Parts: sequence; C-alpha cells; structure tokens
Amino acid sequence: MKIAISAAFISLVGFVASANLNVRHTGCDEASRFGILSVSPTAFHPGNIRYTPLSTIIDKTTNSQDNSTTLTMKFAISAGLLSLAGLVASANVGRTACDEAARFGVLTVSPTTFRAGDTIKISTDVTCGVQNFGLIPQFLDYSIEVLPPNNNGFEQPIVLARHALPNGALSDTFNVKVPHGFFFNATYTLLLNNLHNINGTDGSPVLVRGETESTEPITVIV
Repeated sequence: MKIAISAAFISLVGFVASANLNVRHTGCDEASRFGILSVSPTAFHPGNIRYTPLSTIIDKTTNSQDNSTTLTMKFAISAGLLSLAGLVASANVGRTACDEAARFGVLTVSPTTFRAGDTIKISTDVTCGVQNFGLIPQFLDYSIEVLPPNNNGFEQPIVLARHALPNGALSDTFNVKVPHGFFFNATYTLLLNNLHNINGTDGSPVLVRGETESTEPITVIV
C-alpha cells in the first residue's frame, strides 16, 4: 500500500511540474516571442529639440486613459508653403531623370525558379537612386518573403544576405545558397531593403529604409 501511494504521489508531482512548464510556455503572448519593445517618453520632438517658430499655434489634447498630454505644433502657412515648394521642386528633378520605382535599386535574380539548397545569382543596380535622388546605400538587405495578404503571420522572411557597398559603388552582384528554411506552398517574392540616410529637419543624417522587389517573379519549389 505504501509503495502504491508513493508511486501515485510521484506521478502527481510530475503532472503538476509538467503543467507549470506548459503554463509558462502558453502564458507567453505569441506577439512577444521576438521581444517586448517599449519607449519613454511616447511624445517627443525630432532630435529632442524644441522649435519655436513665429506664428506657431499649439494644440493641447489629453488622453483620457493615461491622462497624458500631447502638444501639436502648427507652423505658419507661409513657412509650410515654402518648404513644400522646395520639396516638390527637388523631387521633380530626380523623377524626370529616372524611373521613381528604381530609386531603391533594380533587383534581378537568376534563375527565377529554385529550391532550398540551390545557388542563385542576385544583381542590384543603384545608379538611379544614387545619381538622381542622392540615396547612397548604407546596407542592402536581401530576403525571400511571402507578402500580405497571402502571409498568415507564420511565413517568416528568409534572409539571404546583408551587404555594405564600397564607396562609390553603383552595383552589387553575388551568388548565394538558398538556406533550408521552412518554405510553404505559397507565393514568394525576392525583396531588397535599401537602408540609406536622408537629411533630417536639422540637417543631421536620418537612417531610413526603402523596399523594392525583383523585376521578375520567383518560384520556390517545395
């Protein structure tokens, strides 16, 4: 009888321990599996610099949930028109020189049909963006992705490479082996993310990202 009770007790302890582990696993929010991101404060000025232009109007709104206050600054119409006119003029110069769709790079791949383990050749031409828009790449990120609305949240991007171009380079060509990732029977796209600097409101560099797709569709054989 004592042996039977001890065996039952040990089994019960094991079940409780297993349940606790499951609680810890399932208690983690699916959305937090890549990390929990927070920022403070949630309202701020670019570069943490407060601007006080002439004819500035400040709108004050209060969030009823956390009682926080947001200040929205409205600039004088004349200053806004001057800034907008300069932006349009600058943009038009670049757009007349080359296709706007090519400003982040012209991406090609060969072959366009492949499977995991195959070697493919990728080429990128960034002449348009560099010479006509002043978009000098800091990094070029290449990935194979299932784009929305076809992605249900489980088809993660397959990263192929990240390259930093030498100074003055206008192209990037390389061979890469397609990793044995979890590919599904879905529509995949070869993407290029061009990370480059633009001038901020105070003239300082701001790193931003522009995305473009390969000129031809790709097919991943599962």
